[in-house]
Amino acid sequence: MMLSYHFALWNNRSEKEDLGFLAMANDDEALAFGCDIIRLIQAENAPAYAGSVVEITQEDRAVGSIPFNFETSRRQKIYA
Repeated sequence: MMLSYHFALWNNRSEKEDLGFLAMANDDEALAFGCDIIRLIQAENAPAYAGSVVEITQEDRAVGSIPFNFETSRRQKIYA
């Protein structure tokens, strides 16, 4: 069964940008996609998004919050 996940970008000024919904198999797949979103954005304009976070929810449940420095941080847990 596919679940509907919502992706949002919180920038470093605490402004929320809706990235949309996507049907995915599970939380791990949604978290991996969130990391992909960050990689794509950083490839285009990394400095502008320093301090930003991708937030992932499934209905009213928080799935994860991934900071833009997730690859360079100390392998912090990205789950909410």
